[in-house]
Amino acid sequence: MSSIIKLTDVTRTFELHHMRTKAVSGVNLEISSGDYLSIEGASGSGKSTLLNILSLIDKPTEGTVTYYGENAAHLSSRNLAKIRNKKIGFVFQTFNLLGHLTVYDNVYLPIKYSSDRIPGIEQRIDALLDDLKLINRKQHYPHQLSGGQQQRVAIARAVVNDPDIVFADEPTGNLDDSSASDVIGILESLHKRGKTLCIVTHNSGIAMRAHRRIRLDGGKLTEFFVE
Repeated sequence: MSSIIKLTDVTRTFELHHMRTKAVSGVNLEISSGDYLSIEGASGSGKSTLLNILSLIDKPTEGTVTYYGENAAHLSSRNLAKIRNKKIGFVFQTFNLLGHLTVYDNVYLPIKYSSDRIPGIEQRIDALLDDLKLINRKQHYPHQLSGGQQQRVAIARAVVNDPDIVFADEPTGNLDDSSASDVIGILESLHKRGKTLCIVTHNSGIAMRAHRRIRLDGGKLTEFFVE
């Protein structure tokens, strides 16, 4: 399997009121094509910071991030934005849907901000919504949907550009057990179809489903499991 993202001695330090805090400290991690991994840890352990670095949203204070072998520090802001738009899908705990847009238009957003024209995009979105059992909701607005439906819309938006890797940050945190199970099932079906999947969670039951398990404690990688 080819390496997608590799962190080498990565540290991320934040400074507030003249106090420096290491949210992530000396992390070494490689994610390869086809991986399914979970990142566990208590609140404040550095999970979200690590995820932001992995998804090229944030930059480390120290260390190196490589994307397909290229040092991310050498990529322009424009190229980083292009990678995030086309190669990385992101699913948020709070859905982050735009309330004034329909389901269809929320899913279309990554296409709107892409510089490429995609023939048949309407059919692709309809097929995606149909697969996620949302086709009859395509003209609804987020406030007209349940939490589970909103998260399915967020997943559709994350994968509409056919990314290489999907990051999910506590994707079931705001859902009931039934909806959470549905969402994890959908994400795992994406992995079975070839997507690389990384889920951040504090739920050990969800984390145990992954093929690789990573635990953070105080910003440090303390445990590493490979099945």
